[in-house]
Amino acid sequence: APEGKVWFLPHFQVYHPKKPDQIRVVFDCSAVFEDDSLNKHLLQGPDWMKALVGVLTRFRKEDVAVSCDIEQMFHSFYVNEEHRDYLRFLWFQDSDIDKPIKEYRMNVHLFGAVSSPGVANFGLTATAKEGREEFGKKSSEFLQEDFYVDDGLKSFPSAEDAVTTIKNAQAMCASANLRLHKFASNSKQVLESLPAEDRSKDLKDLDLRHDTLPLQRSLGTYWCIETDTFGFKIELKDKPCTRRGMLSTVCSVYDPLGMAAPVILTGKQILQDLCRDNYGWDEPVLDDILSRWERWRSDLFLLDKVKMPRCVKPVGFGDPVKVEIHSFSDASDVGIGQVSYLRLASAKGEVHVSFLMAKARVAPLKSMSTPRMELTAAVVSVNVASMLSKELCYEEIEEIYHTDSTVVLGYINNEARRFHTYVGNRVQYIRDRSDPK
Repeated sequence: APEGKVWFLPHFQVYHPKKPDQIRVVFDCSAVFEDDSLNKHLLQGPDWMKALVGVLTRFRKEDVAVSCDIEQMFHSFYVNEEHRDYLRFLWFQDSDIDKPIKEYRMNVHLFGAVSSPGVANFGLTATAKEGREEFGKKSSEFLQEDFYVDDGLKSFPSAEDAVTTIKNAQAMCASANLRLHKFASNSKQVLESLPAEDRSKDLKDLDLRHDTLPLQRSLGTYWCIETDTFGFKIELKDKPCTRRGMLSTVCSVYDPLGMAAPVILTGKQILQDLCRDNYGWDEPVLDDILSRWERWRSDLFLLDKVKMPRCVKPVGFGDPVKVEIHSFSDASDVGIGQVSYLRLASAKGEVHVSFLMAKARVAPLKSMSTPRMELTAAVVSVNVASMLSKELCYEEIEEIYHTDSTVVLGYINNEARRFHTYVGNRVQYIRDRSDPK
């Protein structure tokens, strides 16, 4: 820092409704003074984060599942001493409100600084690369490929494999003064191999031989460890029946894999109707739309009953000898939809099909022909399947696409004629990423 240059940061506390005993201090690095802020001078750095859907999808590959967390990840990485004067803040001496306010400065990276995620992820990746030779390839790949910021999700073919990888990953992290803890698993053998203080809070005091394993929240997704299923826990806040309140309610259902995509689509369609009728953000809605909304909102709680197996193959299935992703796309005058399934064949000739991911979008306000809508759905299908194929990391995987539109199939298989720009661009996009046959 140039001589005498300092910056003071305002700070505030954040309470998580599901963690009432925990307060997180966030520094407002975007706070502006004389048209300047700390974040304006910080570089965000490259995006080292893995795709959240990719981490969740790989979490479903094998029988034994493990989730964990890096303790205070941002605070585990120090800021260069010459830069710490930019991280000054005011606080009571000895945290006693009866004592005078003093100047302090942070020594570590902050929640609220635009550079912190890049620095922390770079540090974790560097730790994994440096420890690869000493602690093993599997543990190194676990830290590099299966963490989303500080949350790790990994599935293993056996409990023994999980225990070995976990122990090596913990030792690798400890070599860089990082602590891997808050472990949860559907395998009691894995949990018994860990000291109680390293287990997730809900698992610390359990008698693992008799007690039922609890519900675990992993990357915002509810994982029932005992039944090894994904599900929902709908908790809706009272919001005004306005466009703003309705948007907040629709967005509050967190569903990264699209398990509830058809349900959420109905809520999005109601919102689109409000846009079409030029409703203001805080304007009360009329009774006809209000009754549709209240019916949809009350039915949302039925999602609590929806359960999906976490693992994409049944117990004892073994390693698949053939892997296929089957993707279906469709469209109507109100929306477009896509769904992908994983089809596995075992060495014994067994076949198992599992839901992977779905997407649903409302139709654009500007009317469009049904064949063009079907073609747009096919593009979404190719995007999703290509991403899943890459993220699943099977050695060999075949992508197969299904559509009920003969017009779209004709577009894709046509070698002779030229299309309008809209159709031509999308047909070329599909052909670049798949084979017409």
